[in-house]
Amino acid sequence: YWQTETGSHILTPLPGAVALKPGSGGMPCFGIVPVIVDDKGNELQGACAGKLMIKKSFPSIMRTVYGDHERFQKTYFSEL
Repeated sequence: YWQTETGSHILTPLPGAVALKPGSGGMPCFGIVPVIVDDKGNELQGACAGKLMIKKSFPSIMRTVYGDHERFQKTYFSEL
């Protein structure tokens, strides 16, 4: 799994280490700490539904929108 904003894969199976299933997200890549949160930002545990968040930053993640940091903040951080 990846998005343009992450700049790299963040959830993927490691070939040769785990069974591969087409279309699956797999485990977090090294250094990625994903969490699932509810609409109030509380971390959820176990099988659940919510929003996928990244708990801490990593080198390739998007940091701003060139020339418009306020738009970046509003677009990506206004809900939680």
